Order: sequence, then structure tokens, then C-alpha cells
Amino acid sequence: MRNFLTHPACNLEDIGISIPDCVHACSVCFPTWESVIGYEESSPQVVQKMQSGYPRFFFHPIVQRLMTQVREELQLNQDQIILLLPSKRIASRARRWMELQLKEAVQIEPYREIWVLIGDKEDQSIFKAYWQHTGEIISSRLALDVLERQVESDNLEQIQELRERIAKPYQVGMAEDVYIYETGMSAWYAAHRTSQTLSNKKTLQIEFPYVDLLKIQERFSHSGVVFLTRARGEDLEEALRRIESGDFNAVYAELPSNPLLHSFDLDVVSRSCRIGHTPLIIDDTVASVVNIDVLAKVDVVVTSLTKWFSGQADVLAGSVILNPASKFYNHFKQNLDDESQNDSRLYAKDLNVLLKNSANYTSFVQTSNANTLAILELLNKQESVASLYHPSLVDTELYEKNKAEGGGYGGMFSVVFKTEQQAIKFYDKLEVSKGPSLGTVYTLACPYMLLAHYYELDWAEDCGISPHLIRISIGIEPIDDLLKRFEFALDSISEIN
Repeated sequence: MRNFLTHPACNLEDIGISIPDCVHACSVCFPTWESVIGYEESSPQVVQKMQSGYPRFFFHPIVQRLMTQVREELQLNQDQIILLLPSKRIASRARRWMELQLKEAVQIEPYREIWVLIGDKEDQSIFKAYWQHTGEIISSRLALDVLERQVESDNLEQIQELRERIAKPYQVGMAEDVYIYETGMSAWYAAHRTSQTLSNKKTLQIEFPYVDLLKIQERFSHSGVVFLTRARGEDLEEALRRIESGDFNAVYAELPSNPLLHSFDLDVVSRSCRIGHTPLIIDDTVASVVNIDVLAKVDVVVTSLTKWFSGQADVLAGSVILNPASKFYNHFKQNLDDESQNDSRLYAKDLNVLLKNSANYTSFVQTSNANTLAILELLNKQESVASLYHPSLVDTELYEKNKAEGGGYGGMFSVVFKTEQQAIKFYDKLEVSKGPSLGTVYTLACPYMLLAHYYELDWAEDCGISPHLIRISIGIEPIDDLLKRFEFALDSISEIN
């Protein structure tokens, strides 16, 4: 079980990651189906070999070092746990939420430039839930600089440069309508908190979403969430009637969705939201703004900059982009301005890395688009393939209503084989990097449902998603080499009786 950066299918020079940034990598390699199950079941044979993991799910080794030092300096006992957070405002917010869950006090302490929450060992799941679901975490670069007493201050020129780079393809005109966060989920959490100040009504989630987007609505809302698993037919018509009646606090969706790559009729949903005076918040991460253009139809766009915008899986970040024509513009802007110093909460060194990584992200996405279509053409010919999910194959007409000028269909797809045994064999034999992310310059695969919904697979299957679905994000490797890797894995399936 090796970090994906040392996986033989991932050459550092080919993907442009420098050696110093390797220690800040955002993921891990799960080379076999069995290793994924071992991780989910906390098998010592797997967990003890893991050097790192996705930072919202697995405390980065540098963060763990800092936690050890903090514990020692605060002289905590074995029955006490801690959570490190980047600001007093975030720590206070986390404490309020935890105290509501636990019905008991949670201690908060400053430590150098960060803040520490202290609780009882039995409360560990609540502490970890806040870190995972909200994404309001400290990065490994910040943790290292706290350890070494060399925390850097914000560089206002770099913040403005990054905001302008994010704003340009959205054509918002003003970088002041872009807000930058520690992670994609903390960007979503900021948008969610702001919508929650409008009313105590439920949110509406359209289409099956990324796991933590649903968790935020379930665990950090006044009233919970209504979940529309498929925006079609009578179910959609009923949802539109309820939106127009003002039944919801806000409407959330990914476009396209993750992992099924479904699209829905954004035009009719947008029209209903305006009739019902309900904010519409869309996540465009899966396709990226290079491929789709939705800002004019919605109130807020949320994006995980960790993915296509960075491409290197060595920095976490997210953004909230406001539509200046939205009737909710002033409300969101006032709230986001109030809680975001310099309109960026991203640590200075992380911001610098993100600037470097994103210099050529448009051409990266376009190459991934082309590579993906070639891989899909190969898969579409296979008898072993039961289903393929990609905007070029599912809900294409709805997707194309929002396609950006010069855009494509995106670099991520999901595949379901006819049997679980075929899926396992294909995954094990596919010679690419394997882990829980997407939007990287190298191809990345994972048995998505095992990683995201291992203990609720039956529920997910009731929502129409196969437990042995494999999600694949295609990189910019030479397409002939990629095709050979996929052909090799597909050939291995023929050995199954």
C-alpha cells in the first residue's frame, strides 16, 4: 500500500509534481479491490501501511506530528482528544456545533497561529465528522510552518491574482465576487451557512450527490434535506411546484452529478427558483468551468479547486463564485465578506502552489476531454460492460444546454461491469493510479461506492447506483499508452468463466 505518488503507473516528471510537494499530497493508492475493503474495515494489514490519505478523511502525517506536539505542550491525558483548526472563528463555530451534538462543553485554546478544540476520547466521531464534512481544516503546509514557527502572512497580490484567474472563465467581470477557501467542502459549507440564514426550511438536493454535500445538509441544517434522486417526470414536476411555492431554503445540485454524471434541466429549475424566491447553488467541479457555463442561471457556483483547477493532488482549495445579477447577491456577499479576511482563507503557501498548478489548467482539461472520449469508445465495445456514465452518453441534450463555448464533455466517467467479479478483476489489473479523488493530470480510478458509501451500499443501490461501480478520471498521458493499459485490464476479464 503505497502513496499514489510512488505508484509505478505515476511518474513524477510526467505529471509535473516537484519532489518538495510530494509530502503534501492529497491522496493514497489503493492498488486492489481488497485493499479498499481493508481500508473501510480498518484492517491492520492495510491501515498500518498507509503513509497518507485524503486529508479530510485521514489526518496528514505532518498534521499528526503537530497534534502530538500540541498534546504534549498542553499536557493532555490519554482520555482527551484534540482537533486543530485554522482560526478562532472556525474553532468557535465548530465548538458550538459539537456542543449541540454532545450536550456538553468543549474546550477551546489558542496555540501559536491556530486554535485547538479539546474533548473526551468518546467524542472522537463528532470531532472527526466536523473535520470531514465541513472541510474547515488546517493544511499540511500550515501545520509544518506552525511546527517550525514560520507561518507566512497573506500575500494580497497573489490572492488577487488567483481570484482573477478563477473569475475570468466565469465572466463575472469582478474578482471581488470570488471567495477562496481551504477546501471544496469548506466552500460548500460557507455557501450552506449563508443560505441557512434566510429561513429554517429544508434544502432540496437534486440528483445523487457527492457524499459530504449530502452530509452537510443532513447534519448542519436547521431542518434537514429533501433528496430528489432523479430529476425526471412526476418527481421533478412535484419538486418544481414545491420550489415555486417557496417550500425550500435553497436548491443544491452538482452538474453533472457525481458519480453518475447525470444532468438535469437547469433552465426549468432556475426558472422555478426565481418564481419561488429560492437560491440555486450549483457545484460545477466534475466538468469544470472549462466545459460548462452555468453562473448566469444560478445564484452561486461552488467549485473544488483541488480537482481540475489544480490537477496535481498536492493542495486543497475551494471557491464560491457569486452571480452579480442574483437577487441574493447582496445577502451572500455581505455574509461571505464578513467571515473571510481578504476574501481568502487559503494559507499563503497553499495559495502559491495553487497559482503555479493552475497556470495551464484549460489545456489540461481539454486534453483530458479528448483522452476520455477515446477510452469510452474502447469501453463501449466491450460485452462485459453493463453501463457507462458520461455526459457524452447520458443526458447529453441537457448537458449541452450548459456547455461552454469550446467546451467538451469532461474527463470523468463511471463504468459498471455485468458482474462484480469482472469489476474486481478489471480494477486490480488496471495499471493506473488508484485513489479517492478526480481531476488529476494522471488517470485515477476508484471503486467509488466502496469508498464513499461502504456502510450504506444497500441504500445507494436503492438510489440506482451499483455497489461495484468504478469511477475513473482520465489524465493527460499519451492516449496510446492509456489505451494499452485499459485493453490489458479488459483482456483480463475474459479469463473469468
